[in-house]
Amino acid sequence: MRILTWNINGIGTLPKYHPWNTLKNCEAILDEIAADIVCFQELKTSRRALDAPTAVPGKYDGYFSFPAAKGGYSGVAVYTNSNTLTAHKAEEGLSGLIQPKPPLSADERISSTYPTAETMDLMADDAGEVLNSLSDLDKEGRALVLDFGLFVLVNVYCVADSADVRYHFKMNYYYMLQERVRILLSEGREVIVLGDLNSCPAPIDHCEGNLLKYRDTFLDSPHRTWLKDWISETGPLVDIVRERWPERDGMYTCWNTKISARESNYGCRIDFILITPGLRRWVKHGDIQASVKGSDHCPVYIDLHDSITDETGREITLASLLCRPSANHNHQGSNSVPGSEMRETPRICARQWDEFSTKQTLLSAFFTKRGPSSSSLISAMMSNEEPESSVLSQGSSLGNIKVQTPVTPVSAVPSSSTKKGVTPAEEAKGTPNGTSSSQRYTNGEEGKEMEDGSHFNVQPPPLPETTGVNTSAMESVTSRERDQDETGQAGTIAVKPVGHGGSLGGLRSDQEQQQKAPPPPLKEQQQQQSTKKRKAGSGLDDSGQFKKQRKEKGPARSVGQATLASFFQKPGRTQDGEKSQRSGRESVRRGKRAEATVMVMVVDDEEAEGEGDAREGTGGGGVGGSDGDEDERFRRDLELAIALSQAQMRSSPDLSSPSTSVLESQDLSSSSQLSCTTSARTESKEGWSALLQPLQAPKCIVHGEPTKLFTVNKPGPNKGKTFYVCSRPVGPGYDMGKNRRPRDEVDSTYKCDFFKWASDVRRERGP
Repeated sequence: MRILTWNINGIGTLPKYHPWNTLKNCEAILDEIAADIVCFQELKTSRRALDAPTAVPGKYDGYFSFPAAKGGYSGVAVYTNSNTLTAHKAEEGLSGLIQPKPPLSADERISSTYPTAETMDLMADDAGEVLNSLSDLDKEGRALVLDFGLFVLVNVYCVADSADVRYHFKMNYYYMLQERVRILLSEGREVIVLGDLNSCPAPIDHCEGNLLKYRDTFLDSPHRTWLKDWISETGPLVDIVRERWPERDGMYTCWNTKISARESNYGCRIDFILITPGLRRWVKHGDIQASVKGSDHCPVYIDLHDSITDETGREITLASLLCRPSANHNHQGSNSVPGSEMRETPRICARQWDEFSTKQTLLSAFFTKRGPSSSSLISAMMSNEEPESSVLSQGSSLGNIKVQTPVTPVSAVPSSSTKKGVTPAEEAKGTPNGTSSSQRYTNGEEGKEMEDGSHFNVQPPPLPETTGVNTSAMESVTSRERDQDETGQAGTIAVKPVGHGGSLGGLRSDQEQQQKAPPPPLKEQQQQQSTKKRKAGSGLDDSGQFKKQRKEKGPARSVGQATLASFFQKPGRTQDGEKSQRSGRESVRRGKRAEATVMVMVVDDEEAEGEGDAREGTGGGGVGGSDGDEDERFRRDLELAIALSQAQMRSSPDLSSPSTSVLESQDLSSSSQLSCTTSARTESKEGWSALLQPLQAPKCIVHGEPTKLFTVNKPGPNKGKTFYVCSRPVGPGYDMGKNRRPRDEVDSTYKCDFFKWASDVRRERGP
């Protein structure tokens, strides 16, 4: 069995790294980690933001502790593989003051006594005041305590020492942790303390611990001294990973990613797995996983033996002491312990939370339509009453009864009793040819237009086979089937929304429809139809206003939805217009052959086509005109061509030479223009390239190597600005600056203190 601890620096950080970004959910990530007990620190989330796949990831049981007031800060979690082991008890915090609702009973608690401020020697703050309660220390979501039978596991995230104003808070938290472990040991329990302790107990655990400056003063810090004494030979706990690797240098678990310290392994070891001496015989191996990325920390783990042999030679299995659940473990909270006794997971397990245990109704359930249940519909059919549901939902199917939308009310179904000479009684018996009125209206087709212009959109659903159904309710169904056999057409029943007095779940016979919903008089129907025709013919809208009718030019055509490409196409031409276009082009070609020395520029295609049509005398679709207009246009084109030719001749420097021919002058003019254009383009390209090219990275003074560009992300006046620093990695003795490291302690092998703003580099480069 493997126990692993990892400060993940935010539960949303893992998916940004490989291979975690290739896994689809939290369960897949835990499977990839391949540990039976996984302890996370620094979740940086809250219970409200926790989703179900993360809280209840498949076969893993999740336990969480979040800060009470400060969201997105600290937070710890423990995941246990329910196929391997299940926690007996679980608590949040170290003081025993953090309780669920209702509070844990005496049988649910792990210890009988807990730390108190009165029995501890706490550190005073800057004002000289001492805490009188441990609740303030325990409300930041920093600890989880789980009882596994063989041992009690304490997953802890201690306070960092980055801020001196909270140093007393940091030390008091250490003291509370120490007191909790002491109480557990006094009760005869074996303990495993693991997590981010934010302290280095020896110089070998720090990247600069062996430097001359820090070698003698390394243990001057109270938190380092406290941890060193706690895991010493006379202390209650054992640093089992360091015990497996006593002389190993560089076994660091945390790096400063802001300065790329992980590349040169410039870090420290602050993540530990500490055990009581009685668990030494169970530990098979322990190490760090420095190659696993996903955070500024790396995982630390230990492996336990599956079985050991005691002093008497008796074999003891780990599963028997950890209460391995049976194979049919119920993930809804039921677990099995030795003796095949079923028990529930601890109450603070996420499976027991209301939002993940199906005990709490989701908010979305209040906005979802509920269709009538099949039992209520069948009972309504048996008793010839309405079901409790108000309206049949669209497209809902219950048993063999299927209602297709739109559901037409009874009042919308026309009756043949409106016809002259036909009474409702005669209509109920059927027409002389044996066809019922409903058959004549629908003709067995859904949505077919009736004689009065209305529509009927409900098909006859087959009723389920039941016994004991009210005979009066089934008469219409039987008659409908008989009519269908005789005529080959399906009968029709009207469906009405429940709540309008319908029986059989809203299904009624034709006779009941006619009696309940008499149609409007025939005269009113004729008036409505005539009004519709009058509106359609006169262009009236529904409000009685005249609408503008669009008149189509040319032959009628079907108007469909326009495509995007149609907006970028030239409008089509008629057959006459195409003839005039071809004749105009031929006229232009003839004009070019007649005036070989004149260059004619066509400014506009439409204008050229119109002029060609005019010269050819074809007015079909072109721009027609008289002979005077044609001569005027030709004269303007000729003058434009001569002016352009003279302008080109004047721009050539060699045209003044009498020995230069016309063709040579044109060639020289073209080459001159080409060279000028090429020169201008080259200058423009060079100017834009000089303006847009990235800055050339300056070289650092010490190493003479190109520097690296960084961007300020910290909020403040310099956020977004870029700067250059030395590109070498950091290491023991790297140059932190004259104020932080003396010159005689600087190791020039590593990064120097070169710094320069990118704006200064751009200013020095000049325009």
